[in-house]
Amino acid sequence: MKNRWQLSVGVLLLVAIGLLGSQKALTQDISEAEKSFQQGRIQFARRNYDAAIDAFKKTLAENSKHAEAYYYLGLAYTRKGRWSQAVPAFRQAIESRDKGVYPEAELGLAGCAYFARDFATAATQCQKAIEQRGQNAPFPSAYNLLGLSHYQVAE
Repeated sequence: MKNRWQLSVGVLLLVAIGLLGSQKALTQDISEAEKSFQQGRIQFARRNYDAAIDAFKKTLAENSKHAEAYYYLGLAYTRKGRWSQAVPAFRQAIESRDKGVYPEAELGLAGCAYFARDFATAATQCQKAIEQRGQNAPFPSAYNLLGLSHYQVAE
């Protein structure tokens, strides 16, 4: 009876080790993408936009569905004045989000349109961002850009 119990414990131990080993491999993949993403956010906060862009691209090479990495990539491009490169990054951020709802990325697109002097599109994008955010979540930056866009359209 004792041998049978030891055999059962041994089998359970081997199964547990196998599960932990496969979980560890999965965690390493996720953590490498997350590590790159966090490094990008640090570089972004330090205003080292070229390093941030590189880190976000690395994240996306490891996880092509990382919506926040696309969003921050778009932000980094806007800080460098590279509006045409920011647009596809913001669009990909929206596409990578569940149900395509990402009001901050919509606002990013509005900013790109505004600086491209397409004020009507900027206003439309701002309105979309505001609607996505909802009435219970104030979005002052979107309202600000919406007002500026309407002012430019009127001019």
